[in-house]
Amino acid sequence: RLERGDFQPGDRILLLVEEERALSDTFEVRLDRTIALPMVGTVSLAGILRSELEDHLRGSVDELVGLGLRAEEAFLVAVISSSAPDYKSGRTNEQAS
Repeated sequence: RLERGDFQPGDRILLLVEEERALSDTFEVRLDRTIALPMVGTVSLAGILRSELEDHLRGSVDELVGLGLRAEEAFLVAVISSSAPDYKSGRTNEQAS
């Protein structure tokens, strides 16, 4: 397990929450490995793997906003750009596109 998690400063995460449009946007990972969500505040991504991201954000949103999100409700999380280096070329994924 990566101590710092999968997310690097500059990574961009798309969040879509059907029940709360104010939370639906693209958020950039800050230098301290956090993102700032409206209504929620700062959410740490330190130690979080990509496979854990949706559950982590769903839990943070549910706990801090109290939406009572059920598993079947539309809650989409996607990493839309990553600053992680492509070790074969030495470029970031953004530079490669």
